Amino acid sequence: MLKKIVYLLWLFSVVAKADIKSHQQYYSFLQDFNIHKYQQCKQLIQSCPGGVFADVNCVKKILQTKEVCQQFAKLTEVVSDQPITVKQIAKFYLITQNFLGDGQYSYYVLSNGYLIETYIDPRDLDASLEKKYKKNSFFIVNWGEPRYQKNTDGSQNFLAKFRITDRCLACPSIAFAIIEFKFNKRGDYLGPKLKSFKLTSDSLKK
Repeated sequence: MLKKIVYLLWLFSVVAKADIKSHQQYYSFLQDFNIHKYQQCKQLIQSCPGGVFADVNCVKKILQTKEVCQQFAKLTEVVSDQPITVKQIAKFYLITQNFLGDGQYSYYVLSNGYLIETYIDPRDLDASLEKKYKKNSFFIVNWGEPRYQKNTDGSQNFLAKFRITDRCLACPSIAFAIIEFKFNKRGDYLGPKLKSFKLTSDSLKK
């Protein structure tokens, strides 16, 4: 029995580590992100006609020909072809991805060259939720920008809130979840943790 318990603890540890790595990726060219060059590049892009829906050819030309845009151009390639913005928070960089088609947003945290996606299904972090709601078709969207916190011990985290619906994005909310993305003093990523999962509908209270 003891051997079985030890094996299960080891297996959980392996799975947890795999989950941590599954939504982060290291890019050497992002090890030292230059926020000043990014800001200069964004100013150039804003000169393109079209406003939010900036002329694609104009944007591509700027990204391909301007030295200040080289790093940002590579970043857009690894994240998405959708518009993105970057802002500095402490020693981190928060990347916002705007899906023009449906008006949704997704967020990434950049730290020490690692790009961490903040979109995670809460069921992937809690075995009881996975078992209880495995037959539900969760539609999960970010509910605002992740919030940065610095703790008294020097550790840091980002708190991301998610709205969850069943069957469709436009359906009524059935739950809200908060996931904590943990970092140490140096900004090394330690992994995600489900902070809360609160039902807002009686449809799941069965």
